[in-house]
Amino acid sequence: MRKRVFRWSIQFAALCAAALLFAVNYSDRMRQIRALPETLYLTGGSGVSALFGADGGAAAVDVQQAERLSDVTGGETYTFRFLGVVPLRTVQVVRTEQTQLVPGGSAVGITLYTRGVLVVGLGSVETAGGPVSPGSAAGLQPGDVIVRVLDEELRDSAHLAALCARHEGSVPLVIEREGRELSLSVRPALDSAAGEYRLGLWVRDSTAGVGTLSFYDAESGWFAALGHAISDVDTHSTLTVREGRIVPAEIVGVTRGQAGEPGELLGVFSATDAPLGSIARNTEYGVYGPLLETPDGAGAVPLAYAYEAHEGPATLLATVSDGGVRPYACSIVRVSAQQGPATKGMVVEVTDEQLLAETGGIVQGMSGSPVLQDGKLVGVVTHVFVNDPAKGYCIYAEWMYRQIGEQAS
Repeated sequence: MRKRVFRWSIQFAALCAAALLFAVNYSDRMRQIRALPETLYLTGGSGVSALFGADGGAAAVDVQQAERLSDVTGGETYTFRFLGVVPLRTVQVVRTEQTQLVPGGSAVGITLYTRGVLVVGLGSVETAGGPVSPGSAAGLQPGDVIVRVLDEELRDSAHLAALCARHEGSVPLVIEREGRELSLSVRPALDSAAGEYRLGLWVRDSTAGVGTLSFYDAESGWFAALGHAISDVDTHSTLTVREGRIVPAEIVGVTRGQAGEPGELLGVFSATDAPLGSIARNTEYGVYGPLLETPDGAGAVPLAYAYEAHEGPATLLATVSDGGVRPYACSIVRVSAQQGPATKGMVVEVTDEQLLAETGGIVQGMSGSPVLQDGKLVGVVTHVFVNDPAKGYCIYAEWMYRQIGEQAS
């Protein structure tokens, strides 16, 4: 009997311990700790406990050093422990100055001229002996960028045509494919109707459109826009940059978004207008470059680190009419823990009745609209949900700011 009671007692204790561990492991506080990034940035006189709010929830968490990290000048490693004993998560803590950025929201016209020419399709040339495809025979593919022809840097599609028009015989090319340079040789075919040698390629060397200025950094003088790459509409490849610029744009109308049909801002701009900035880089996280003229806008606000984003109310800055930049109510409905630059960090939902009435939510042309939460710049709108235009993806503003730091240096 005693052995049976003892055995039941052991089993009951084990069950209680398992239930306790389960409850602790899936508690809100544990989820917060697991979501902590590899590096925490502390500004001013804040300490580790500030990351968990002022509700006393951090009482069960200790660190190896003092709670208030006023003496940290570089980076130190801290381990969060349950009840001061069980190690939960080790992070690097760095004290830094608060980054200040000026949020945008203004509509801009974007023009971009590619480095070399982008192959968007392979065609044929009508010769005396019938149709031939020199590009296909040489191994060219849609998405390739032709950067040099006959050892000459290629300027644009007209330059390509001129170099090949009178050249009989094999033509050496240098192309970029998936980040690598390759050397190819192509033999232009004589177009029987035009009397010129041609490659039988569909190419593109420029693009233009309307987007939104995300923010600029007064310290470096660089801007950030869009939050995603400028890609070719046919090949979906990221366009290389020979030169480009952003200019002021005017929104003259809106095509409202609805389920299954994304809306669009209808904007106009002149390529001859004085530019606001020049485009130096086109990356998967947006376009960047030095400002040439400081745009009108609000004052600087603190940059929020990715781990500071949370579900709840926020504000979206956008231009959807000729009234200029306006704030609109929205809500961050999902956040993803990301340890480094990546896309789709948050999902934001428009709750502002006026914006919903005017646009149906997020529409094309609003890419780049900044999102503020708790008085900080936390994210930038990048894509709309096709089946739910009130919602869209955002990239964390921290990742875009890091791009400025890398490129401006």
